[in-house]
Amino acid sequence: MIAIESFVREPGTRGGSSACSAPITGAALSIDFGLGATWASYQDIGGRHVASVLGCNEAILSIEKMYDFMQRMADDIDMVRYGPPIVARFGEGNDVGISGVQLIMTSAITIHTNDAHRDMYLDVFSCKPFDEATVRRVVEAFLSPTSFTCEVLYRK
Repeated sequence: MIAIESFVREPGTRGGSSACSAPITGAALSIDFGLGATWASYQDIGGRHVASVLGCNEAILSIEKMYDFMQRMADDIDMVRYGPPIVARFGEGNDVGISGVQLIMTSAITIHTNDAHRDMYLDVFSCKPFDEATVRRVVEAFLSPTSFTCEVLYRK
């Protein structure tokens, strides 16, 4: 259950009731996630880390290793995991790869891979800030890519 103690929307703005999707002004925000994890202060709204990870090692072909990768990513960027990751391989021909999602209390971590090219497309999306350098460190430790490019989109 999410309890919002104080929430003020800018006049004339639109959006859902989610604290993560609406501009907030002049009020503190406190969300209780029920597992002892509380996120407070509207100034701390995080963002989305979108990475293209190319030329990975053989770990990218293993469902078990990608499962471990997703859990480690959540833990190392200090997120509260909501259940286990969902990881599956599917596709046809050169489009076979692994897709996975790890729900976290503040959004999700998703991956999509391509077996033929050993590439991964990673999205770490959280309303709670996280250390961007840690994302890269976890990727490099698990997958030893030849190329890692990313873009960070901050919430406003």
